[in-house]
Amino acid sequence: MVCKRRQIRFLFNPLARRPFYASFLYVGYQIQYSENPNDELSWRVDATTPDQSQLIIHDLKERTRYYFRMRATNNAGNGPFTDTTSVTTDRLGGCHM
Repeated sequence: MVCKRRQIRFLFNPLARRPFYASFLYVGYQIQYSENPNDELSWRVDATTPDQSQLIIHDLKERTRYYFRMRATNNAGNGPFTDTTSVTTDRLGGCHM
């Protein structure tokens, strides 16, 4: 995760597709983020496609704590979410984890 200029960039290594596992082909990652992790309706969602190696979340507010969680998705469904982590933006557009 890279943070600068009021945005956060998540970097991924796209998984290789293997014919043997055709029913479980990698589809992408889903990232959810919120300013209030206790309010399930406040989580915003963004997702990647199989060929994406990054996802950028733009226009973050300064001096704000954001909470993130992510999971992999494939033809079989969604995986479990990661543990929630937080990042706080500063007044200059940077972030602190």
